Amino acid sequence: MQNTSSRSTQTSLFVLWVLVNIVGWSASHTILRLPSLQIADEILPLIAAFVLDGMLVGVIVGAGQWLILKRTFPQLSGWIQITALTYSVGLLVSLPAEILWLYQMGTSQGLPMLAEEATTTMLPSPPLMLVATGAIVGVAQWRKLRSHLAPTFRNAALWVVGTMAGLGVGWFVVGNRFENIEALQGVSNILSGVIMGLVNGSITGGVLLILLNETKRIAATEVKGLTGV
Repeated sequence: MQNTSSRSTQTSLFVLWVLVNIVGWSASHTILRLPSLQIADEILPLIAAFVLDGMLVGVIVGAGQWLILKRTFPQLSGWIQITALTYSVGLLVSLPAEILWLYQMGTSQGLPMLAEEATTTMLPSPPLMLVATGAIVGVAQWRKLRSHLAPTFRNAALWVVGTMAGLGVGWFVVGNRFENIEALQGVSNILSGVIMGLVNGSITGGVLLILLNETKRIAATEVKGLTGV
């Protein structure tokens, strides 16, 4: 009976976790439309758009995740702030590097990238950016989780890698569905957020369940060792 209740609780947690991610990414894709990059003058607006996008996703997703985690970890605090901040910082750090890489690639191929006469529209690769962002978000979030979960290296690595994979794979799937950002309008814009949230939420939610079960297993083993039962 207890196992059935535990499975039901974990299923509820997983479903809510996925829904929170879907809402956050859908809202972000609906409210903000990321500009393409064609000339150098568009770099700053592009950076601003990505930072705002990260902040918006971080606040919505972070708030939802915090409400879910509070049911299991009542003492958890600062989750919303750290999630919003690291999403923004992650995109801010990774975007300029990605732009420089694209510029060098275009220059080596003789393409007039980032020039006033450029005819080629560019958009930095979101999967690569989001994998880097996922590393920053994952490390920061783990610093909050380690006080409530078994603080092993394996668990830390699982959470960080899971966060990286959730963001990277999520947008990779979206990228295969929609060829460029300019096509993400109206219903398609919302649909891309749903797909992103579904994939990211499923991966990170699955990892969270693994960590919860591992923490319970370690705690049970320690109790058994103390009681000798």
